[in-house]
Amino acid sequence: MLRFFRRYNKHILISGAALLMVAFLIGPALEQWRPDPGTDRIGTLAGRELTRDDEMTAARQLEYLSILDQQLGRGMGQQAMGGQLLLSNIIQMTGRHDLPRARLTWLMMTEEASQLGFESSPGQIQSFLHATGLDDDTLVALGGERMRLTAQQARSIIGQALAVREYVVAVTARDPHQLALNPFGQDMLDLHDPLVRRLLHDTLSTVQVRAVPISADRYYEEVEDRVTDERVKELYEAHRHHLPGADRPYGLGYRHPDRVRLEYLEIPYEQVKQGITIGMQEALTFFEEEPLERFVPEDEQDDVFEGIDPEHPDVVELRYRRVRDRVHDELREELALARMSDMAEWVRERIREPEVRKRLDRPGEDGRMPEIPEGFEPVSLEQAADEAEEAFDVRPRIRRMDRDWLDRDALDELERISDAYVTLTADLGATFADYVMHVHELLHPDGDVGVEDMMEMTGADRDVDPIEQGLIGLRLRERLISRVLRDQSENRYLFRVLEAQPSHTPDFEDIESRVRRDALRIEAFKKLQEEAESWRSQGTGSLSELASQLDRSIIEPRPFPRQQLEHDRRWYFHRPEGAGDDAPLQRQFEIERSYLAPPRISEAIERDATFVDHVFRKAERIQRDGGLGMVSRSDRTLAVPHEAEKRLYIVRIEQFQVPDDLWEAFVQMVQWQMFQQFQEMGGFDPQMFETIQEMAPQRAMQQLMEIYAAASGTGLDRYFTDDALAVRVDFRPAERERDRDINERG
Repeated sequence: MLRFFRRYNKHILISGAALLMVAFLIGPALEQWRPDPGTDRIGTLAGRELTRDDEMTAARQLEYLSILDQQLGRGMGQQAMGGQLLLSNIIQMTGRHDLPRARLTWLMMTEEASQLGFESSPGQIQSFLHATGLDDDTLVALGGERMRLTAQQARSIIGQALAVREYVVAVTARDPHQLALNPFGQDMLDLHDPLVRRLLHDTLSTVQVRAVPISADRYYEEVEDRVTDERVKELYEAHRHHLPGADRPYGLGYRHPDRVRLEYLEIPYEQVKQGITIGMQEALTFFEEEPLERFVPEDEQDDVFEGIDPEHPDVVELRYRRVRDRVHDELREELALARMSDMAEWVRERIREPEVRKRLDRPGEDGRMPEIPEGFEPVSLEQAADEAEEAFDVRPRIRRMDRDWLDRDALDELERISDAYVTLTADLGATFADYVMHVHELLHPDGDVGVEDMMEMTGADRDVDPIEQGLIGLRLRERLISRVLRDQSENRYLFRVLEAQPSHTPDFEDIESRVRRDALRIEAFKKLQEEAESWRSQGTGSLSELASQLDRSIIEPRPFPRQQLEHDRRWYFHRPEGAGDDAPLQRQFEIERSYLAPPRISEAIERDATFVDHVFRKAERIQRDGGLGMVSRSDRTLAVPHEAEKRLYIVRIEQFQVPDDLWEAFVQMVQWQMFQQFQEMGGFDPQMFETIQEMAPQRAMQQLMEIYAAASGTGLDRYFTDDALAVRVDFRPAERERDRDINERG
């Protein structure tokens, strides 16, 4: 063997060297043919493919923006952008930068900002850097060794953030002229954009169903062994810090909200008014002193006073006799209002214990708000009512709610007093519920606040909402009588918070039976879901037979959309322009937040996004397969779980309607809304129909932008598939053909 190597060593060396050379050269060549994972397709956006590299680039940009945001601090970021959040707002909209959805949201925002003409010039970027005190060296240093950004790359990321900021401001604005046009005069929204079309589709398309509910309680006995002590304790720990609500799994929550016990006294206006008697001379004097137009409109005076000589010495009395009933009504109302005010203040002064209130209205020498004196016993409402009846011949009504706790929602549903308001300024009032929930013991459960804290809360050193400032300034306390409240029917109210309990979680031992009952319902509901297909099979025949078997009625709600625009409103009271000083304030609201939500389907089926999505996914799949007429009754029957209700619904889709022209249908819907508003405002003038037709497209664009902004700010992922931003369902064939023709024509 050795002789063989010695004999052929030259050939072996040459061949080995050649093999090594080939291996050295072929490695990079083979590497070129190996697939690059960064080019993997993850979806489409605006007609172009999105790759894994795009996603990683977005993640890198968001990470850098997050670092920059921390460096600047939220306050400096706001100051630099003239009061508008820049980086913090963007990061909040997209979510945490390490989540895939955040990266996709950022990609969509930057793409749409670019398409709509929102770009940042080098001068704008430099202005931002100058305002924040950043230079190129700092920008590079913030990226660190791992990111290795150049100054130009960092500036580019900041430029994108500035452009997106302008885009966000535009799509959330409310001025229709600002909404409809971008700086280049082009339509700001392309109505064929996938997201906009998806939003219109979900808003305008409706599905009609028939449903039979199946409750989970039929499985209680079968699942009792699943409800162990450990399971019950786990359920309590998982939901102990949550308030009850249907927006989380099973709607569970064991934390109590802020709540109160209270009592109130009502002075009924109609009773006071009925007790007022008016003499002729008193009424005649009132008629003579008031403008004639108060009793008879100027254009009706000739007809009412026909035949009366204006020069007659008793002309006032003659005119009075013609409108005697009107004069008495006006005077009786005026006297009743005055007596109501006198009576309410008299009762309040009788109850309020002036010496105690005087002490509480002033801070102590240590700067703290003083406590209510020990042993203080307020005058009872019953005693005050007895004395008021003796003084004014009217018995106030009293209602005491000292057994059940009342949260904010319960306060809004109380009879009569829930419609009352407390006056904050001459032209501004706050609702009864707002007033109650500003009781001192709820605002400061850990003790009284100092003078400096009160100054900050009441706006002494910063701009504060006038309603909040006014409510805090009323300094409502437990066991002390409130200010006088008034409603639209002129009734007066006084209330007293008997006890205020801040939001808290009760101990497990106090609600163990409730948690155990919830655990049993959840396990029974899981068992019901395991049997879902079996129940669906029974429902593919006759729903009436299934309902009869279950001793239930078939639920037949009206057609409903997939989503609708909802608003969180804050109610307050304001005096209409031109109203008299004694006129009651009018109830108004302002929108604090707009969002998209599933509709409340019926009285029997509560609002639930999962339920609605289930039904619409099935309806859209049937539509793609040719429509309801092309599928069997079994194929349009499905079992849909409802977590909050712990029920399973056997649902049969009866109808699915999609407008042929989404934008036209949307304008018509807005037009109908405007028509209803005119009706509510006191009738509809046929001549206004043309005006409504002209205004409808502009109003529709404004409402579309509200929907668009609500979707952009709350969970875009609901409108897209998991593989990024592809539209979840195609639209009607006619619409697809029209779009294809438009694209081919350029």
